Amino acid sequence: MLAGATWIAPVTKTRVCPDHAMMMASRGGVVRPMTEREWRRSAEQSSTTTSRGPRHDPKHLEALALLLEECSEVIQVAGKIIRHGIGSWDNAEDLAREVGNVLAAIDIALHVGILDRQAIEDSKMTKLRDVRQWLHHVELRGGE
Repeated sequence: MLAGATWIAPVTKTRVCPDHAMMMASRGGVVRPMTEREWRRSAEQSSTTTSRGPRHDPKHLEALALLLEECSEVIQVAGKIIRHGIGSWDNAEDLAREVGNVLAAIDIALHVGILDRQAIEDSKMTKLRDVRQWLHHVELRGGE
């Protein structure tokens, strides 16, 4: 049943919150009709939330799905390079292409407003500062 949808109790023809009905039925309880006040409150909340959490703007979901997909492809290529080496032209080329795809997905996420450029830059600088102690073979200089 769709979130925010109304289930009409077949016998009483009264409004019943579908989440409440499923919860009570699963516990063997009786489903009571919603009061008008409860119904209005439920309808107001369903415009911004579902029983599983907040509703998301479809453009945000699309941008996140793209970012997720592109990041996973970088992971896949990086794993291939660890197993077989970067010496293969295909591996290096694949990595460059997939990182470029991630950068494009980041630009899209910035465009739809789910990322903030300054927050990304701040996080990047913090990471570069903090990761130095754990790098054994890479030497970072200055602001890198």
